[in-house]
Amino acid sequence: MKTRLVPVLAVLIVLGVLGVLSTPGAFADPAKDGVRQCFLSYKHALLAKDGDKAVAVLSANSLDYYDRMRKLALTGSRQEVQALADLDRMSVFSLRVRTPRSLLETGSPGALVKYAIDSGMIGADSVSRMDIGEITVRGDQATADIMGNGQSLGTFRFHKEGDAWKFDLEALIQLAQGRLSALAKQQGMDENELLIKLLSQVTGKEIGEEIWKPLVQR
Repeated sequence: MKTRLVPVLAVLIVLGVLGVLSTPGAFADPAKDGVRQCFLSYKHALLAKDGDKAVAVLSANSLDYYDRMRKLALTGSRQEVQALADLDRMSVFSLRVRTPRSLLETGSPGALVKYAIDSGMIGADSVSRMDIGEITVRGDQATADIMGNGQSLGTFRFHKEGDAWKFDLEALIQLAQGRLSALAKQQGMDENELLIKLLSQVTGKEIGEEIWKPLVQR
């Protein structure tokens, strides 16, 4: 039996963004406590759809990632977009049809992420089912186990920028790459066909071949 598409939309469209539940008690290690508080701040911001607070705890490379996707949404050719990994391609498609043109053209990366969170493009549907596990700190870099149903699902990454720990959203997106491709195979569908079908479902309008056209000609 083929898996229904609608139940997996929340996981796919949020581009791998996951949440965690807080664990009672505090770490004796200030660095580990800082890492945990960083992610809890991000989680609470997602739950509240507070883009400003979420952006404040994202790493610089995470904002750079969204700036690259923004530029590709504006001017990326079909060949350039096709060469992207599945979630990156979905990011470009989503930005083309779900983001105001003026924001793509003149907005900062932070403003773009804020809009995505405020509008629900980046959601927190999986927050109640995820937890943060063991934290490892090495200098200005840290990792934390992603736990779900008692199983390890991967690793969160954090960077210390100045005096504050920042959440690496780009690393989490990269961890989730390939899931859309796997789902397409499971459904017996072409990968791009699945991407467009999912985007049509989440936007409530039929998306066609026009999704491949850049918004701005170089």
